[in-house]
Formats: sequence, C-alpha cells, structure tokens
Amino acid sequence: MKVVVSQFVLFFFIMLMLWVGVAYVSQNVQYSRAKQFFRDVTHSLQMSNFDNQVKQLCETEAKKRGYTLHVQLYGDDMRDARVTLTFAFLYPLIHKKETYTVEGYAR
Repeated sequence: MKVVVSQFVLFFFIMLMLWVGVAYVSQNVQYSRAKQFFRDVTHSLQMSNFDNQVKQLCETEAKKRGYTLHVQLYGDDMRDARVTLTFAFLYPLIHKKETYTVEGYAR
C-alpha cells in the first residue's frame, strides 16, 4: 500500500511539473508573437511616414489577432507615435486570465 501511495504522489508531481512547463512555453510563445507583431507595427508606421491608412490597417490586423493596439501620434508634425499593444493570456486548467502590455515609441 505504501508503494501505491508513493507512486501516486510521484505521478501527481510529475503531472504538475508538466502542466507548469506547458503553460510556461505557451505563454512564452504568445508573448514572442505579440512582441514580433509590435515590432512589425512600429516598422510599418515608420516606413509609411505615419500614414493614417497604415495605422488603421495595423489596428484592424491587431483586432483579428485578438490584440488591442493603440497608436497615439504626437509632436509638431505628428511624426512620432506612442504604440501600446495589449493582449491576454489564459492559463490552461485554472482558467486564470492575465493581461500583458507592450509599449514603445516609433519615430
């Protein structure tokens, strides 16, 4: 009986470590994708000279991907932008939702 209990405890901890590992990798992949999208948006804005159509296209693409993108133009000639990308991550099994934000500037 002692062997069965110890095997069950071992199995439980292995499954717990597996779940934590999968959640960590999944979160890292989602964050990397969002960060890459953020870089693509800032690059597109800079290359288009902060064109309003490109801004709207980026916001539409962000919405399709499940992100919230906010681009705030500022400066004398409106050639600077503060870019904020917000996205959510849902932890598997416990269904806890975390919101992450990536912020930066485009010039």
